[in-house]
Order: sequence, then C-alpha cells, then structure tokens
Amino acid sequence: MARIRQIGLKTRQPAFLFCGLLILLVLCNASEIKAQDIRLRKGVAMDKVILSDSLAGNLALYLPTNYSNLTPSPLLFIAGSDDPLQSLRYFQNAAEQRGYIIAASTVPDDTLSLTDEVVHIHRVLNVLTQNLPINLSKIVVTGFGSDGQLAALLPSLIPELSGVLVLGAVPGLDGIKTSKLAPAMVVIMGRGDFGYSDMQLLEERFARNKVPLSVQYVSGGHQRPSERQLEIGLTAIELLGMQAERYAKDTALVAAAYNNQLSTINDFKKQGEWILAYHWIEQGIKLFDGLWDVASLKQELKLIERLPAYRAQKRWVALYQYKEQSQRLDFTLNLEEDLEDLNFENLGWWNFQMQELQKRKTSTQDEERVFASRMEDFANALVLDYIELIKKTNPSDLPALLWLNMLKTLTNPKAPEAYMEVMSLATRLGDTGTALYYLEELLKTGYADYDALYQIPETALLRVEPQFNALVFKYLKKSRYPAAQPDSAQ
Repeated sequence: MARIRQIGLKTRQPAFLFCGLLILLVLCNASEIKAQDIRLRKGVAMDKVILSDSLAGNLALYLPTNYSNLTPSPLLFIAGSDDPLQSLRYFQNAAEQRGYIIAASTVPDDTLSLTDEVVHIHRVLNVLTQNLPINLSKIVVTGFGSDGQLAALLPSLIPELSGVLVLGAVPGLDGIKTSKLAPAMVVIMGRGDFGYSDMQLLEERFARNKVPLSVQYVSGGHQRPSERQLEIGLTAIELLGMQAERYAKDTALVAAAYNNQLSTINDFKKQGEWILAYHWIEQGIKLFDGLWDVASLKQELKLIERLPAYRAQKRWVALYQYKEQSQRLDFTLNLEEDLEDLNFENLGWWNFQMQELQKRKTSTQDEERVFASRMEDFANALVLDYIELIKKTNPSDLPALLWLNMLKTLTNPKAPEAYMEVMSLATRLGDTGTALYYLEELLKTGYADYDALYQIPETALLRVEPQFNALVFKYLKKSRYPAAQPDSAQ
C-alpha cells in the first residue's frame, strides 16, 4: 500500500549548495565546538539547536565523535520526524559508525501542506551547509513509513541530495530520475511488511529506469530496522555512489562491506531463511559488481537454487502471494461497500477476518505467518488511508469517521487513539452507549493513562456521567467525579 502524498512545488528551487561552504565554527577544545554564539558537543544528541534566527528551535543535531570543523562530514537528514530528538537517537549509533552528522527538524505548524514541508527541509539543509562543514557530495535523506516515501520524493525537488535511505516503505516512481547518475536509493523492508509484494514488483521497474537501487529485505514486519541493518544500508549508499563514480573507491570500505554481506547471508542460511539468503546473494552481486570479485557469490546462487528447501519455500511464497493479492482486493471492496452503506453490522465480519489472521500468525508454516503479518498491516493501512481521505474531503461526515475508527480498533486493537476518537465522535452524535462501550474496550486493553481519559475532545458532558467514572474506577481504582454503583455501571 503506497501512501504517497502528492505535492505541487515550483520547479525553481532555492539552491543551498551553490553558495559554497561557509565554515563558521571555531574549535574550542576536543569535545566542544562553537557555532556563532552556541556550543555544540560531539557524540551527544542535542535538541532545540538554533543555528539561524530564521529557524524555529526544533532542530535536533548529532555530531559524530570523529567530527572536525576542518574536515567535511557526510550528513544524514531525517525527513518528516514527529519527534526530532527521538528519531535522531534511533539513527545515532549506526550513523556514528560511518561518521555522519545527523539532523532532524519538523515543520513548526503540522497543518501546513507537503509543499511547505519540503520548503522547510530545503531551508534547514541550507542552514546546515552554511554553518557546518558538510561534505556536499554525501548528503543522505531518510525516513520510516510515510516519511520514507517523502524522503524518496525529495531528490527530484532538491537535486543536491546524493542518497536516500527508505525504511519500511515503497518509494514511488514519480519524480525519480531515470539515469545512472540518480541519487543512490536503498530500501530496507521486512518480508512481513505490507509493502513487500509491491516493492518486488517495483524492483524491475527501477532496474529498467537505471536507478541506483539496493533493496534489503529482512526478517520481521512493518517495523524499524535494527542498528546493524541501518549501518549496512548507509554503507550500501556509498557503494552505489562508487559504482556510479560519484565517490572515490574506498577499498577498505568495500572489503568490510563485502564481509558484512557474507555474514548476513550466512545468518539467513543458518536460520533456514533461504528466500532471504538468495535475495541477499542477488543483491550482493549487483551491489559489488565492478568493486569486488563476485564469482563466489554467483556460485553460491547456483548452489541454493538446487536446494530442495529453497525450492519448497519458493513454492510457498508464490502460493501466499497469490492469496495475498486476492484478499487485498476482498478487503478493499468490502471496506468501500461497508463505508458507502455505513454497514455497522458488518464489523463482525471484519472482526472475524482479523481473528483469523491472528491464528495464522501462530502457524507452524513460516510463509503463512509472513502472509498474516502483511495482511494485518495492509488492513490497518487501508483504514488509515480512508480516514485521511474523509478528513480531507468531507470532515463533517461524522458517521463515516465513526465507522472507520470502529474498524481501526479491530485492525489495530492496541492503538488507543482509535478508541478515543470513537468516544469523541459517538458523543458528538449523541450515542452515549457506544462511547461508554468503547471506553471499557479501551480499558480492557490495559490502557492506564488516567489524565488522558479526562481530556478526550468533545466529551466534557460524558466525562461527568456516573457511568463513565464507574468504568474508570473499575479498571484504574480511581475516578475524577462520583461514580455510579457497580450494578448500575453494567
């Protein structure tokens, strides 16, 4: 499911790399650098850094321990981060290994359009390159999920970017430069991610368009990659740059990367994950072509192709991918019909489908578990897409939003936001019974944020009801207002 937001940015972009590098930092000691009138520390994740009066203080910044204001460093920029500091810490160790400066900054007003978000990113990059010694040929942008899709779009709007690290998302083809000199793109995705099948179809298209691409499928579903996977991904961007002769060949880096590739392949082989082992061998042949001798990898590929275990897994993959396409269509058509008719009774059908997927996730058959993970993620992404669509096109359609959020509590029962949204919408529609029912369903999940329950929008009158407080008291052993007697709260 590609959740790609369309934008309409003007073709003439403000160029932030044609002004030359302005080194404004003065080395104070081994651990502190002074930029203008602020002090920046190496090896520490810093929040609310102000490098320019033109930027709001929501810039998170990390300087690697080997940072020097006399030597340009590569830059990793995190696109669309909701929490810049938290996102920066996630990348910190992996980027440290490659000597990257890391930066993240959100648009101050999250209601702005994607065009404004891109302009903000461009402006932040401009400030960074003017105030820090950035290696202008090694500026990489990254993001997870929908932010990863945004990151994939940025090189077509900010041509100075040299690489994209897409995590858990399917990049769109819109705006991708179709040449060997296009920015290197690395995609890291779990085989249980709902975008897995779509990404497989796109791989050939990217290859035909001569886009420098390395797809690194890993175990797991729609989740953030591990630190080791991030480091391998960043290294792959540099290898693709060497293949395109944008970067000078670093033999030591190539040798270390090749050994990491072999180690990853061997790990998958030991775990009996032959599909992933085969994929990483294929990717290794492409990634190291012209940089290292890949004859042994080609031989390994032939050996795996003859293994009965690999052939059996390949058949299971084909079977469940066919089933996945069929069930995706079934889910999409049912959602559209139910939403049009506001068929609240069919929520039982959806509940049954999600329960069946939960059963499949405990199957002894590996591919069945992967299939269930992808379908569960797909169903949740499908609902989120329609919620966003209704909010943009007809935000006053409260019954439709109510139905979709009820469905969201089934596709993602551990997410409290959907339950709260149902309570808010049901209260606005005068359906107190539904609001109270979903309050108890939320509390049954173990939710214990007492203060948040009394801050749900549009529920002021509901929150003073004895029945509301009786349920809160039943599960959290306290309530803000008088509670009903136990028998009257049933």
